[in-house]
Amino acid sequence: MDDDGLHFRQPWVFGVEQEIEKLVTKVEEQSKKIEEMRKQIQIQAEEIAKLNVVQDKCSILLVFS
Repeated sequence: MDDDGLHFRQPWVFGVEQEIEKLVTKVEEQSKKIEEMRKQIQIQAEEIAKLNVVQDKCSILLVFS
């Protein structure tokens, strides 16, 4: 609520608003980090899948050699 000249805001309200702004910023930062981690996990999962294919091919070659 903005100061409309008719109502007096208690001083502690400003502190609470500032703390809320800090927390919102932290949540947004953590959300970005989580999204980046999800991307990294997806990349690593794809790499693991590729390595599993290579391992399977090597295993087949060993069996038939």
